[in-house]
Amino acid sequence: MLEKGEDRKMEIKKIATIVANIFAGFIVALVGLTMLPFRTSLVWGAFNVWLWIVAPTAILWANKKEEGKSHAK
Repeated sequence: MLEKGEDRKMEIKKIATIVANIFAGFIVALVGLTMLPFRTSLVWGAFNVWLWIVAPTAILWANKKEEGKSHAK
């Protein structure tokens, strides 16, 4: 089991990772949107929203749900 301080450090690392992920995704999406024509940029924008926001959020949610199951046992 993790100590309370170690658990806090893990939470801070998770938050920092999420913030860095969103920042990097914003930059990548913005560069792509400025370089591509309109129709292609729509696909690029949807892909980047999935890649940088939806997928990591779903992974974190599933991980948290799995941790909840393991703590209940």
